[in-house]
Amino acid sequence: AAAFARRAGEEARPDLVVLAEPALFFGQPVERWCRAAGVPFVVDVLDLWPELFRVVLPAPLRSLDRLVFGPLYARRARLLRRAAGIVAVCRDYLAPAVDARVGCPTTVS
Repeated sequence: AAAFARRAGEEARPDLVVLAEPALFFGQPVERWCRAAGVPFVVDVLDLWPELFRVVLPAPLRSLDRLVFGPLYARRARLLRRAAGIVAVCRDYLAPAVDARVGCPTTVS
């Protein structure tokens, strides 16, 4: 993410940035750069996480996954709400955008 932010200023300004999600450690810096540069970004949901992390919890704790991984759910929802658009490979992968009440166009492709 830091390398992207440094190099982004050296390259021609793009018309659009496509950010693959999960963007665990580089989503926020890319989103901040896009906002500062006036470049819209689209989130491409490639995988559902933190939902997948649920499987590593001991069975008695699995019902608490939303609490345990709450900061990760919040981070993803914030990123999705700031996107100019969201694409996903199926409706299930688009569900987090619906849950986050995004106001941008969404599609399944």
